[in-house]
Amino acid sequence: MAGDTIQVGWSDPPSNLRITVRIQESAVEVECNLNRPFERTDFELMHLQAFKHARMFIDVVAFQRGIGLTLVLDTFIASDGKRTTIQAQDLRLAECCSITIGDVIEMMIYQPEIARALNVLTSTLDRPHVIEVNCALAIESVGHLVTPGETDRHKRWNSLRKNLNLTKNYLDFILDLSKKPRHGDLALAPSADQIESRRRAWTVMNRYFEFRKGGEAPLTIPRFPQL
Repeated sequence: MAGDTIQVGWSDPPSNLRITVRIQESAVEVECNLNRPFERTDFELMHLQAFKHARMFIDVVAFQRGIGLTLVLDTFIASDGKRTTIQAQDLRLAECCSITIGDVIEMMIYQPEIARALNVLTSTLDRPHVIEVNCALAIESVGHLVTPGETDRHKRWNSLRKNLNLTKNYLDFILDLSKKPRHGDLALAPSADQIESRRRAWTVMNRYFEFRKGGEAPLTIPRFPQL
């Protein structure tokens, strides 16, 4: 793959982002060009698309050779040459979290399914191409955790909404975004929708932890307004 170059066009009105992916000797370079001045708020969307397009290369090589490969985009270089280290992060998600490690670690040790659900969600930070599916899977897992053993799907969702003070519309946004990829239609959803889906799933997970921390008493206003 040394020296291979692919150019992929991607547009997100009103901007028009052009991406060029270069891979040489395992080093990945993704060049992104906007048709307007770069703003800091563009970074999350740009990073998401850069990762997805570069991952295409990596997946082909993994398929050819039967080996697992990890893609890391570690440095962002702005048009003025300023270099910034990239971390697998969305700092806005921290605003959705109100728990500490001490609040949850014991329950995760004794109920490993909680740890699995959390891992499914947090894995979207370093694997952004699974956001749609994993966010839905995570909140479905929370539904099972809130009402263990309940086989009636409608009762399970009703209990989740009641106990965590959530509306059907709030959860449906996450679930609806996942429907196509969960059934094999892998066309990309708008980046802004993916970011919003993850923010909502993060909030649901945090509310579940607060629900458990509070002795499984339903969450109520004013601390937990209905969403």
